[in-house]
Amino acid sequence: MKVAGVLASTVVATLLAPPTSQASAQQPTASLPTQRAGVQRPWRMSVRADNDAFNFWRSITDRPDKEYTNGDQVVIEIAGAPWWGKRFAKGRSPCDGAETPDMRCLTTALSVGQDMYTPKPGHEPGVVPDWQNERPYAAWLYAGAEARIASERSLRTVGLELGVTGGPAFGEFAQRTAHKLTGVYSREPVGWDTQIGFEPGVVLTARNTHRFTARTASGNAIADFVPHIGVSLGNILTEGETGFQSRVGVNLSNPWWTSGWRSRAPFEIYLHGGARVEAVARNITLDGNTVGAARRVDRTPFVGEYSVGIGGRVRGLVAEWRAVTRSREYGTGPSGHAYSTLFVSYEVPARAH
Repeated sequence: MKVAGVLASTVVATLLAPPTSQASAQQPTASLPTQRAGVQRPWRMSVRADNDAFNFWRSITDRPDKEYTNGDQVVIEIAGAPWWGKRFAKGRSPCDGAETPDMRCLTTALSVGQDMYTPKPGHEPGVVPDWQNERPYAAWLYAGAEARIASERSLRTVGLELGVTGGPAFGEFAQRTAHKLTGVYSREPVGWDTQIGFEPGVVLTARNTHRFTARTASGNAIADFVPHIGVSLGNILTEGETGFQSRVGVNLSNPWWTSGWRSRAPFEIYLHGGARVEAVARNITLDGNTVGAARRVDRTPFVGEYSVGIGGRVRGLVAEWRAVTRSREYGTGPSGHAYSTLFVSYEVPARAH
């Protein structure tokens, strides 16, 4: 707990510290560009789905349905920022696609999502001895907003998520519906009557990300390395984390620098890899409700994760598949758990009306 607190404090100080390089130094408001007349600002919509069922290296009848069993999120990113985002980037203008590489601009990401957690099939409440030591059923349904301060080489984000756990998070409904529609799992979901109870939730997030690239003589990016450091604070999740993502491929573009979208190649393809470590001080899906927790397990304070995958883009359409493996998250849990992520987005660069 103390280690996580120290890490969280360090992360916050790092994220909110002003840039030191001359390229990213604060410029007078008067020198910032205004939106060009007749130009439509860039935007992006993305969908992410996490599920054990996407572990394609296993037989379809042998894919797990446990631990972090499902996560869905829809995000819309637009140019500009809410008033609370502007407080962290005074004088910055919304991204309009005309920025130079040394400038910073603002976008906002609005999201809705749901995460679900269950024990291993056959280990439901009342089925095996000491079932209380199995992972509790839990669901988190949320909406979020994130202010993003972007430059060509860095991305800083400050976000807020509001949501609920328990019955109003519709975990049982979502799992039962998915099983009926897909037919992959014949077992009826049971045990949701023992899930983490209802609790309104809030999570504040902050993250600092940088991008380093390797290019050919002609200037095309063929590899990148993207380290990050971040923190989450709230009754749902409190943790500090650090890690990296890396890609190797052809015609790699910058995923957040909207001003580069207009001049990028019409396609790209890449292999992906990454890793991160988390120092967790609270996780409601393991620690139980803040007051009067009926279900809880002994959480592991440090959790590791690594991922591999493949992705590509054709004009504005991006698609990725990643296999993610997480280390033990609680004392009586498995030594590791693998799930996969499917990600699709559609990106529209700035353009004339």
